[in-house]
Amino acid sequence: MKHVHTAPSLIAASLLALGLLTSAQAQDTAGKYAPRKILYQHGDSPTFQEILQAVTKPSTPRVIDPEVMRKWEKDSKGFYFRLTNREYVIDKNTAALSSKAALAGKPFAFLTAPQIAYGRNIYEIYSDLGYDAVSLLQQEGQQMVALVFHYKAPIKLLDPATRAGKPLFDAKNFRSYVYRPLWGNMFKLLPLIVGVADNSKYPPAQPPKLGWKDEPLALHFQPERQSHFKQLPYALLRSLGGPDWQYRQILENVMSANSHFRGTGTTENTLNPANRLKGVPEFIGPNKYLTDLKEVAVIELGSMEFVEVHPKEKTEGR
Repeated sequence: MKHVHTAPSLIAASLLALGLLTSAQAQDTAGKYAPRKILYQHGDSPTFQEILQAVTKPSTPRVIDPEVMRKWEKDSKGFYFRLTNREYVIDKNTAALSSKAALAGKPFAFLTAPQIAYGRNIYEIYSDLGYDAVSLLQQEGQQMVALVFHYKAPIKLLDPATRAGKPLFDAKNFRSYVYRPLWGNMFKLLPLIVGVADNSKYPPAQPPKLGWKDEPLALHFQPERQSHFKQLPYALLRSLGGPDWQYRQILENVMSANSHFRGTGTTENTLNPANRLKGVPEFIGPNKYLTDLKEVAVIELGSMEFVEVHPKEKTEGR
């Protein structure tokens, strides 16, 4: 099933207009889509079933009020959402769950709340996750799925309010938490991931092996550098080069902190600036095989296609 978007131009700058386009399965400009198919499901708790129904039904109203969005984390009740390629989790020959299906290809995975899929087509999901025009074009034709899931204990969201008298960051058990991807947490997580002596003990994904120039920087990024680093936008870091850009690339390589990562705990909708929705809650959690999760569903979202359309010439006399 494909989500087809008709674009006035494929030039990246003009993609701001894509918010007016139709969705694939469907059919109109209101962000509609056909009922979504659940390709795999494990677990049937009442909360899980309620969330899956909301994700799969086109009639589910979307949440756009920023004030309401702050309640997403509470309303999600420990369930998370991840967008991924279908081929990564579903066997193309058997249409069953792949034996090695995992949340991601890195030690940690970026997540959000399931409400991002309520009433939103695939284009709108990409937009609210913060994908820019170039990144969006690169996803053309990719069959995508949603992973909606709940971790098994002891993994839970790091909540300082419930950890009185204990360190706010548990380095020894850092794989037992889901984090808000604030810059401070990213600075602490990176050396822990890179510094593990035997990462093979922690499947399903190993961090990329860093070169002799990158590893010392990943392990010891000085606090004084951190303070100004997080103030610099991605494009400026790239243009300046040097150790800061080198560190930014390490973050991207090891933790998938791509160009649209902001380090604020929320995404930024970069394609629909007029949208009242300014961003969605963002989390980063330990990678797991899907079969190692408490509850999980793989939901078909389809793909996007962009078609260049030129205005018809007016007939003379009309």
